[in-house]
Amino acid sequence: MPYAKLRMPYWPRRMQAPLAAAYLGVSLPTFLRKVKAGAYPQGIKDGENRLWYIEDLDDAADRIKTGSEAAAPPPKTAAEIIRERLGSAGKDAERQ
Repeated sequence: MPYAKLRMPYWPRRMQAPLAAAYLGVSLPTFLRKVKAGAYPQGIKDGENRLWYIEDLDDAADRIKTGSEAAAPPPKTAAEIIRERLGSAGKDAERQ
């Protein structure tokens, strides 16, 4: 039975792609296309599996405006913020 036809009393915390797509209400090809485009999270590797956490899927759904394909950029990671701050600090030191 296709995942999209399931009516679940609860959703698991981590999901493989077909179930994550059903959770977001899109087809698997659409889900994978949006993952590749960055509109949906990349998921995490766990052994041979790629899994999506329900919290990350909820965040992605919240960023997408109704009726729009455009999504807000995902929030910056701590590593990105640190890189930006170290980069600008290094440039300030060079100017002095």
